[in-house]
Amino acid sequence: MKSDSISKLIKELVAIPSQGGVDTCDLMIAAVSAWLKAKRVPFTVIYDQQNRPAAVVATVIGAKAGPIYCLDACLDTATVGDTNKWKYAPFSAQEESGWLYGRGASDSKAAVAIFCHLAAHFQRQRSKLNGTLHVLFDADEHTGRFGGVKEYLAQFPKPAGVMIGYPGKDVISSGARGFFRTEITVHGQSAHSGSSSSPGQNAVVKASALVSQMVAAPLPGADASFALPAKLTVTEMGGGKGYTAVPDVCRVKVDCRLTPAFDAAQARALIVGAAHAIDTAMPTAQATAVVEEESWPPYVLAPQSTLLAALSTAAAEVFGKDVPAKVAGPSNIGNYLAGKGIETICGFGVTYKGLHATDECIELATIAPVLKAYKTAVEILLSAEKK
Repeated sequence: MKSDSISKLIKELVAIPSQGGVDTCDLMIAAVSAWLKAKRVPFTVIYDQQNRPAAVVATVIGAKAGPIYCLDACLDTATVGDTNKWKYAPFSAQEESGWLYGRGASDSKAAVAIFCHLAAHFQRQRSKLNGTLHVLFDADEHTGRFGGVKEYLAQFPKPAGVMIGYPGKDVISSGARGFFRTEITVHGQSAHSGSSSSPGQNAVVKASALVSQMVAAPLPGADASFALPAKLTVTEMGGGKGYTAVPDVCRVKVDCRLTPAFDAAQARALIVGAAHAIDTAMPTAQATAVVEEESWPPYVLAPQSTLLAALSTAAAEVFGKDVPAKVAGPSNIGNYLAGKGIETICGFGVTYKGLHATDECIELATIAPVLKAYKTAVEILLSAEKK
């Protein structure tokens, strides 16, 4: 496996627009499928409940029975934003001074290319494997539907562990905060803004008081077992229209980041309790409504995790030093998998800049060591003879 071959594939993939919610992933799926077919790697294209292509899954079955482990990287990307702000066109896959630019270069087309090459390598070496390697290429990640990973779990045997190729080689992301999301509808009574006889009840004012109460609530901080604090963020707020009407409704969206010390039940109690308190202090004919959108739990791998030990050992061997395990702030597919009882590493990959931003790029020199670390980790997990 040579870095030049991987770099070539990354460039080909970056040149294919696959923005989640904007472009289809059909061309990405076709490109990855063609590459795997040319290398004689068995694969399946899986579809979601609406018959949309959701993922490509390569399967390498070892000569002997053993556990199933999965490498995971997404085919779709964040959107590009204002293309005029990019140094190079977002899909040009331009190389400069050892860096490769383009949307999706880091998240996660570098990992797709690396994992493609690992699938081909282990397919050739499958006689030395004790177990099965799945390589999941999710085409429905940045949409927020997570259709690829959901269909993978529905259609394939449950893996013992998953390693996600999100970028960054300085730490191994061994956990992440979860989230609890709600939409709150605050009601009032409409009236003319200039009326003195019927002033109405201003839903925006009431919602503002509710927001102040929620953001002032104390939350648990970081501790030795989970190095990030809980967090509550009001992410959207809107109500009223024009200048002459008192708003009779205001909607507020709240994102809570969960930790083991602040779970979904506690987040729910905080928000519902604040809504009840504001209804008591500022009563209206219609009570404040709290609708839960979605929630994923926080997670962190135990220090004795087989998956974490394998990648930690491999990374230390490649880089000549320990690579620390760390909890990630943003939630990700790892939270979903952990909720299904699957050990997950939610980040280790190439060095990058501009993730989800303008001028996204990767450092090409980091491809080879990251490739070697994952190769060694798979060999440890599936008892292959290291070469």
